[in-house]
Amino acid sequence: MSYLQLSDIKLYYEQYSRGPNLVLLHGFSLNSLMWEPHREFFEDRFRVTLIDLRGFGKSGVSDRWSHEVMAEDVWQLLKHLKIEKATIVGFSMSGPTAMGLALEHPDLITGLILVSSILPLAGKRTTEAERKEIALDMAVLETEGIEAWAKNAGILDGVVMGPLFERNPGIKPLWERIISRNEAENLAKVLKLKMANKPLNWRSQLGEIKSPTLIVAGEKDSSFVDASRNLSRRIPNSELMIIRDSGHMLSLENPKSFASVLIDFMDEVGQVVPT
Repeated sequence: MSYLQLSDIKLYYEQYSRGPNLVLLHGFSLNSLMWEPHREFFEDRFRVTLIDLRGFGKSGVSDRWSHEVMAEDVWQLLKHLKIEKATIVGFSMSGPTAMGLALEHPDLITGLILVSSILPLAGKRTTEAERKEIALDMAVLETEGIEAWAKNAGILDGVVMGPLFERNPGIKPLWERIISRNEAENLAKVLKLKMANKPLNWRSQLGEIKSPTLIVAGEKDSSFVDASRNLSRRIPNSELMIIRDSGHMLSLENPKSFASVLIDFMDEVGQVVPT
């Protein structure tokens, strides 16, 4: 458990084991604890780097937050750790962060794995409807805290979480730890900055990604299946895998099966340097 002091925040990270470098990024309102069930499968096989992205978990947040900024944070950490080649896993929100690394630092990437990934924004500002929803979320976070916000958003239970708890009932205590590790003040600030951002149009650049890429989605996660198919059409050297009987949180629904998919891809790409 360590921190890297960046120019404006402290970035929390962990590392374990040896072997080819594997960097695991988490989703929105989550943190690196989401990868805890995979440790037994990755230990002694990969050198794993876990990161709490800025604004989440134990990492700080300043007046800067975007996928571009988070990609630069990860790059600064990997330089600090003297990691010159790595496979990067982006989950949901952090998919575009991983894509940004592949675009901005192509020599770093031996493989790119996008799991239940959102599409990068196309350079458009937040809509008025989105702004109202974000404002409501911020109000709950600021007045009632993380747990109330998570319940209100259906992140602690509800339709979104149903498949996760159905497939892996024992995961609930860990899930509650993941959510409670976030700071309400930091998450509210992330939402405020997200609302103000005008992102880079990385979507139009996806054809420039040269890294071997695996795109994974759960069959029951319909909107993200569509996004994954879109990504597979745009990223040239990519393979699309739709996992049957799985939802958005497929990596936690069945950690062993997900780890097997990831390990097979890592074995396939090895330490190939992207050209």
